[in-house]
Amino acid sequence: MEIQYSEKAKFFKPNIFNILNERKAKIAQKGVKVYDLFVGTPDFPPAEHVMKVVQEAALNPENYKYSLTDTQELKDAVKNWYDRRYDVTLNDDEIMSINGSQEGFAHVAMTVCNPGDLVLVPNPGYPIFEVGPYLNDASIDYYELDPDNHYMPMLDKISEEKAQRAKMIVVSYPLNPTCTCADKAFYEKLVEFAKKYNILVVHDNAYSEIEYDGRRGFSFLSIPGAKDVGIEFNSLSKTYNLTGLRISFALGNADVIKHFKTIRSQFDYGTSYIVQKAAVAALNGPQDGVVKQQAQYQSRRDALCDGLNAIGWKVPYSEGTMFVWAPVPKQFKNSDEFCIQMLENTGVVCTPGSAFGSLGENHVRFALVLNENLIKEAVEKIKEWFEKENIRSADENIELVITIHTMLAQEEIRNMSENIQWGFKRRFEQGITLNNYKYFYGYDVINGELVINEQQAAVVRDIYEWYLQGMSLGQIKKRLEEKKIKTASGKDVWSKSVIQEMLCNEKYMGDCMLQKYFTEDYLSGKKAKNIGQRDKYYVHDSHEGIISKEKFLEVACEMNRRKNLAVKNDDEIVKKGRKYNPQNVLGNILECEECGAAFRRRTERGKVVYRCATRMEKGREACKESPTVGEEWIKEELGKRVCGGEYDEEVVRKKVDKGLVAKDGEVKIVFRD
Repeated sequence: MEIQYSEKAKFFKPNIFNILNERKAKIAQKGVKVYDLFVGTPDFPPAEHVMKVVQEAALNPENYKYSLTDTQELKDAVKNWYDRRYDVTLNDDEIMSINGSQEGFAHVAMTVCNPGDLVLVPNPGYPIFEVGPYLNDASIDYYELDPDNHYMPMLDKISEEKAQRAKMIVVSYPLNPTCTCADKAFYEKLVEFAKKYNILVVHDNAYSEIEYDGRRGFSFLSIPGAKDVGIEFNSLSKTYNLTGLRISFALGNADVIKHFKTIRSQFDYGTSYIVQKAAVAALNGPQDGVVKQQAQYQSRRDALCDGLNAIGWKVPYSEGTMFVWAPVPKQFKNSDEFCIQMLENTGVVCTPGSAFGSLGENHVRFALVLNENLIKEAVEKIKEWFEKENIRSADENIELVITIHTMLAQEEIRNMSENIQWGFKRRFEQGITLNNYKYFYGYDVINGELVINEQQAAVVRDIYEWYLQGMSLGQIKKRLEEKKIKTASGKDVWSKSVIQEMLCNEKYMGDCMLQKYFTEDYLSGKKAKNIGQRDKYYVHDSHEGIISKEKFLEVACEMNRRKNLAVKNDDEIVKKGRKYNPQNVLGNILECEECGAAFRRRTERGKVVYRCATRMEKGREACKESPTVGEEWIKEELGKRVCGGEYDEEVVRKKVDKGLVAKDGEVKIVFRD
């Protein structure tokens, strides 16, 4: 008998997940240690009081019957939790349990979409956002999430034609896989958009209890008008580690919930009473475990991101979810290849970004499902592999301020043959090396000579001043665009890389490095960057400078100082490997003089204190001499020694580079240059 299968059945084929799972099994069989950061299954146990309730419920034979509906006890637990946690009031008819949000997404389009109706889903996004509507014969279209826009939907970029056709839009923050969060202002715009075009919003709120660095998750339903246009899925899987019980809720618009219940009643006879009891216990019980778990996830995120950044892999710090989203190093052609090679060379397995849509390509996702020690071991394996293969990161989300590599050392310049310098200087004066310039910001190129353009030169001087004032490249770019200053080629948008090159270019101080590029193929005229294939020659005072040599050197020194710094998505310059928190300036400057680790803020016996991170993570023996210092005393000392009296956070931030905490508790202040 030959069975003819449906097109949908044929649509799903073996993919990279199957390949990685097979290779993972083979590697494990060889005795190689596998660091499984692949699937987002929490390794934390459920709360003990929840397991006890399940145990008791399982002994009651009545709980093995069809439930058909949600118990009043469950609906009350959900209502009370939403009220306490999100300040959202729910009615009974706005609540329905489902067998996990995955199942909810698999069927919700069936409620509002006829075959061919359009559903808008994010790219990159979690696969079920697209697969669910596809299984329900809806048409799929994507709204693109640009990392330069913080992976946020640009609703104004959705064409009028698409918006008019769309019946449903799927949105989710904190977003798996990009690990970014959205603010309420975005959701207010989303509600307006949905009302304008009569689109149902389906919001996935799986990770509101796993947000980092002081962020506080919220519900889409807390936005005025949200219930008029949408529903929200909220899961107990990650918050309470009940993944195997498959318990989530569809919440919000009562009419949508009513019709969704009708659809589901055709294939589901209700959530098991045992599972409902577990959900009630989780929602009504102590929540301290949720808070503790969030802190543990953040520590794991820090262990992974700190470690990867330290070895040169520039990985953004997740804002939320139990994952980390990392750019693939530039040596690899795609994320699948990278994941396979990393697994085979290190035993570390993660998810290729290609699994999350075309715009997920060239990224990978790590799940924070191993303890800190194992994560650090995994980082060490990756480090060994990177060093062995000379792998470097493709830095896409964090701007690193780097030192100048293009200038020759002064000693080399002094030792250069006078004849060679004279010969090249003569060629330079004759225009031979400059006549191929089309644009050079700050100068006009006249007969091969660089002649200062005073209007543009003023902008160049501003850029140097702004950088020395502490602005990042991103902030300088924003300032230039706000002032409507055009680039050398007349464009309105500036590039951070161009600004960085301007700050590194010796021509602005009147000198010239010759043969930075050379003709690689004289038949085609193809040029290549000179990274050692040819000699370079440095000519002093070849033309009139815009920037003084002193100012240029000052910028070079500042770049060198910033090589251990990073720039966050909001263009704030922070110490590399530390998470800048404007409410915790002291945590960004205090360091242990004994081991060099940061001092972390904590509360002991009702008092706020700072303690060495090494000692906190590895125990007292790891850094025996480090003291515990009180926040009140530190502020008093900084007030006297830095602020001239009262402690002033802004003054400290501007003046202090770091405070070294000695074993006797004294703080040695290192001022900024």
